[in-house]
Amino acid sequence: LTSEYLRIVLGGAFMCFVSNLQFFGLTYALPQIFKYNSMPQVRLLPATEMLVVSCCDVPGMLLAFYLSSASEIGHRESLTTLALVSGVLMLALTSINRGTEFFWAGLPCAALAKFTGTALFGLTYAYLAEVFPSSVRATE
Repeated sequence: LTSEYLRIVLGGAFMCFVSNLQFFGLTYALPQIFKYNSMPQVRLLPATEMLVVSCCDVPGMLLAFYLSSASEIGHRESLTTLALVSGVLMLALTSINRGTEFFWAGLPCAALAKFTGTALFGLTYAYLAEVFPSSVRATE
């Protein structure tokens, strides 16, 4: 590992950590949040809650696919934008624990956080697969 690639490896490891934490964390945590904070008349089965949360994954991966192949915006700009938007949405998601009057304000933030988190997850791995020269990737 040369110093030339050290920044890429450390930054990539951090991005993988953040995107995995957000992607899998929201997949696990959102059904738990919905279970304990939703209105009593809106109780769903855990499988239904997982389905609702997972519905944000397909559009998120489609966004990641689009951003990885778009020529008008770069990978780094896309990653930066997705990370910032995800961070803001995660902060806004804390309003979901403020009671039922804020639950419906936090619900769109939850869906958008999962959407942008999935896009960040997909784009992170697409970017890291291409950032190293082919001689280092062993794809000559």
